[in-house]
Parts: sequence; structure tokens; C-alpha cells
Amino acid sequence: MSANRAAVRALAAQGIRRAEVADRLLSDRTALLAELLIGVNVFTVAASVLATSLSHELWGPAGPAMAAPALVILILVFGEIIPKHFAYGDPASAAIGLAVVSARLRTAFGPVASLFAFVPRWLSERRGATAEDTEVTQDSLEELLRLGEERGSLPPETGELVAGILTSGDRVVRDIMTPAPVMVMVPEDMPLSEAAALVAGSDYSRLPVFRATPNNVVGTMHAKDAAVRLFRGKKGTVADLTRPVLRTTESHPARDLLTEMRRKRQHMAVVVGPRGRVTGLVTMHDLI
Repeated sequence: MSANRAAVRALAAQGIRRAEVADRLLSDRTALLAELLIGVNVFTVAASVLATSLSHELWGPAGPAMAAPALVILILVFGEIIPKHFAYGDPASAAIGLAVVSARLRTAFGPVASLFAFVPRWLSERRGATAEDTEVTQDSLEELLRLGEERGSLPPETGELVAGILTSGDRVVRDIMTPAPVMVMVPEDMPLSEAAALVAGSDYSRLPVFRATPNNVVGTMHAKDAAVRLFRGKKGTVADLTRPVLRTTESHPARDLLTEMRRKRQHMAVVVGPRGRVTGLVTMHDLI
């Protein structure tokens, strides 16, 4: 029941048959819970009746009283503690391992379980929710990131990346861009040797390229392209290596721009004002 369905679904996508069965069962957790509870209780009652009958035949009237403590210990150890201990460590693997058994329980107890599942569904609908609803808030996701970093299961840089994406929803480009007065840019007619030296003296791997005036940005130049060309002994100007650049506005939502840059595989965007003047620059690093 506590298995992460995303993890199960990822395994199902790899063609693992039992994972596909587990994913199908987890699609209706209310019915699954009812089926499991019916199975557990049927087993418990059957074990109690059998233990009572056998102990009475073996030890007479005092037999049931003697068998009861032993039965309780057996059920707790082998029916509760040990199974839940292993399932707690890796719920997804436990769910996949028991998928076939759970599917047979659904076949056996499905009709009866549907009747029992009706009650919690009805109560959930009465309070305006469904039994399968699980609200995931930004605060809860940030707490999961913090716990993952503390336990060492999530690299710090990955945590920072995801946290940046979560907090970018209420920001616009204006809040994170580098203003035009401090931008490092190169003219398209600059020799590559000079441009490479300029890039080496900056903290950037890509620089905006302008034509005639800094307000006419025509693309970007990647430092790697310049280094490769010079290493091969070739000359030229920045215009020879200029790549297209993405344009955006100051009021553009940061999250939407991040999505667009990822889709277009762009690492940099030039920010343009209402009159077409360049007002700043935003990079993928700024957005995340």
C-alpha cells in the first residue's frame, strides 16, 4: 500500500510483467486495501478456528487457552513484524514481489471487496475528496528534498536544481536577469583570437554577439567553438561561429522560460524591452 507508484510504473515501463500487475493494482488503492484486509482477516479467523480445534483434541478443554498465546506470537512475528520489516525497507520491490498473490486475492475477493470499498469512497465523496487523492504541496516537496540531502540519497547539486525549479513559479525574468550594463558581449566582426581571450577572462562559456550596436544582438558564441577552431589553426571572426539566440521579455514567467529553453535546447536568452532595446540576459543557470 505504501509503494511509490512512480517507481513501480518505471519498472513496468521496462517490460517487467509483475510490475505491470502491481501498477494495475495500485491504480485503485481503496479496493486493494479492502481485498488485503479481507485476505488477512480470513486467514486469521481460519488459523484461530484450526488452532482451537486441534488444541482441544490434543489437550482437552485447557487446549484453547494454551494455544491462544502461541497463536498470537506466531501471527505477530510471521504475519506482521517480519513481512512489514522487509516491505518497509523497499515498498516498491515488495509490491512487485507480491503482485501475483495480490492479483489472485482480487480475483477471489473482488466482488466482496467492492462492497466494503464503497463505504470509504462514499465518506470521501461526502467531504469533497476521493480516497486516492493525495495533496502534494511545494512545502512537502521541499521537505522531501531536505531529507534526501540530509540522508545522502540526493546529491546537493540535484537538490538545488529541483528546489530552483520549484521556486521559479512565482518569479519573472526581470527578477533573475543580468542587467544590460554589466553584460559581457562581443561584436560579430571581432577576430576569434581576441574573442577567445575575452571569454577566457570572463566567467562565462557563452557570450552574446551583437552587430554594430549592443542593442542588436544577433546570436551567441560558445567558447568551445572558438577554442576548437583556433586549435586547428583556422582564423576568422565571431560571425563564423555565431549561433541563434532566444529572445524573451522582462515580464515572462521564469518557469515558462525554463520550459521553453529546455525544449529548444537553449542555454541563454536575451531580454528585450518594449522598444526593442536589450535590457538584460538570462541563462539556464539563473533559472535553476
